[in-house]
Amino acid sequence: MLRFLNIVTNILVIGFALLAFLFYNQDFGLELIIFKEITIFFPIILLLIGGFKSFSRWQKIKLIKGKEGFKISKSGWIKAFTYETMPFFIFVPLSIILLFYLDITIFFVVVLYILIIENLLFLFSGKKAFKIIANDQALIILNNQQYFLFWDKIKYISFQQKGMIILLKTKRQIYIGESDYEDFSNWKEKIKNQAISSGIYIQ
Repeated sequence: MLRFLNIVTNILVIGFALLAFLFYNQDFGLELIIFKEITIFFPIILLLIGGFKSFSRWQKIKLIKGKEGFKISKSGWIKAFTYETMPFFIFVPLSIILLFYLDITIFFVVVLYILIIENLLFLFSGKKAFKIIANDQALIILNNQQYFLFWDKIKYISFQQKGMIILLKTKRQIYIGESDYEDFSNWKEKIKNQAISSGIYIQ
C-alpha cells in the first residue's frame, strides 16, 4: 500500500508541474482556465494521501514497540534513507522553479515541504524502531517500507543472492539483503524455523 501511495504522490507532483508549465506557457495554444482550482485540489489530495501514509506507518511502529527483533543495520538504514529521499532531488528544485515563476503555486509548494519534513522525521525518529521480527503470527519487516506478512500469505522463502527473497501467494516478491539487518545468521535461522513450523517451503 505504501509503495502504491508513493507512486500516486510522484505522479501527482509531476502532473502538477506539467500543468503549471502549460499554464505559464499559454502561447502553446492550451488555456487552462481551471488552473487556480487545480492549485487547491492537487495539494489537498496530496495532504490526504500523506496523512493516510503517515498514520499507517507510525501506527505500525507503535504496534511493534517493545517487541524483540533484529535491528536495522547502518547500511540498511542508509539504503532506506536513500530510497525514501530520492524523489526529493526532483521535488525541491521543482518547488523552487514553481515559486519563481508562479506565485499561485505557493499552497502546493507548502504541502510538498510538509510531506518532505514528515518523511525525514519518520526516517530519523523511526530509525531505532526499524527491525525484522518473526513470531507465530507473521513475519514483520520494518524500514521505510513496512510489511506485515502473515505466514498463510507466503508461498515460499528463498535465501539466495546475499539475502532473502519472499514470494507471496499474490506472486509479489520482496527482497531483503543480508546486510539490511544486524546478525544475519541468527535472523535467517529464526525465520527458517518459524517458516517451517508454519508449513512454508524454504529454498
